[in-house]
Amino acid sequence: GSRPRVVAMDVTRYNFEESLDALQEAIDDPDFAFWSFDCEFTGLNVGPNTTHDLLDTPEERFQKVHQCVRAFTVLQVGVAIFAFDPTTRRWTCRPFNFWTIPDAKVGKGVFASQASSLQFLVECGFDLNKCVGKGIPFVPASERSKTEQRRAQLAQR
Repeated sequence: GSRPRVVAMDVTRYNFEESLDALQEAIDDPDFAFWSFDCEFTGLNVGPNTTHDLLDTPEERFQKVHQCVRAFTVLQVGVAIFAFDPTTRRWTCRPFNFWTIPDAKVGKGVFASQASSLQFLVECGFDLNKCVGKGIPFVPASERSKTEQRRAQLAQR
């Protein structure tokens, strides 16, 4: 027979709070087994020194990936919650797609991208308009302390 199609919950700035409740409900399921996540970035490789090599040690691979992750922005975080029902011996999956965008009102709102990565995302059905128009605004960790200092200074005035 055919398998039921799993539809991901699109999490945007407009349904963020209620989506967190649904995510918590999925994690609290007594049949919860594990979760996985995936991120869609604005780029993948910052240069020839960060290209993966089959002979990389785990430490070298980590350093290369870390350098690339710090250079680009996450546009979507996918979280999949898996549960196993021992009675029916069936797996279920509840996927959540968190659309994100740097917050231009609080932080710099600037990010680097690679045209090839953005083209690949769009070819795979990624909706850049949804990302920009409905994405959950965030302040990158590198800007967070500066932003908090500015808020404290304004509050003292």
